[in-house]
Amino acid sequence: MKKKTLLALLIIAALSTTVQNVYSEGSMEHPVKTVTVKGLGRVSAAPDIVRLNLGVQSFDSNLSSAIADNNSRMAGIMVVLKKYSIPESDYRTSNFSVYYQPPYGAENSQEEGTYHVNNNIFVEFNDIDQIGGFIDEALSAGANMFYGLDYGIKNTENLIKEARKLAVLNAIELADEMAETAGVTTTGIISIEELQYYGGDLIFSADMGARTGSNSITTIPGKKPIEVQVQLVIGIK
Repeated sequence: MKKKTLLALLIIAALSTTVQNVYSEGSMEHPVKTVTVKGLGRVSAAPDIVRLNLGVQSFDSNLSSAIADNNSRMAGIMVVLKKYSIPESDYRTSNFSVYYQPPYGAENSQEEGTYHVNNNIFVEFNDIDQIGGFIDEALSAGANMFYGLDYGIKNTENLIKEARKLAVLNAIELADEMAETAGVTTTGIISIEELQYYGGDLIFSADMGARTGSNSITTIPGKKPIEVQVQLVIGIK
């Protein structure tokens, strides 16, 4: 029993000595001086895809008539989708709803209520130069709901990499500037952390309108910015 107790005490003593050695050589006794900086990298590129929602809203006191009108208008939109060679994989139903709105006024009113039939589709459109003509023809074919047009970039991987490099360089430059002002020098990067990635709002440019004819709707693609923010901890002396 005494031997086991003695062994346990020796192990505890050895561990204590190891911890003390670590602390004596570590940052508690000789702290590493650092500066923490944030860097921002920003790039932008012309969009190569448009995403939008469009559809049909039909009203009628007779449900069958409202559905028939909606189906007829949607068939016209499908023709336009095929005309612009949009594959089926690039559009889908985003909302379909039917609801009844009772007549306003007294409960004993002889007026009929109204059925509302909504059918919306989400479309990804790759030929951005033709988007104005597509919207115009879809509206002419029966669409009476249109919202959520968004220009985007299909593959942002290389842009994000470029923005990340710029963010790191920006942070290093800032750290060097701060160190010089403070009368110290940087010794190297201790840690790097990416704080956020942001695919921002469009930078609009009036000279980039998508125009397909004198009567087509005009849209402005602009450029899509990509931002990356990083945080660096850099040693100084």
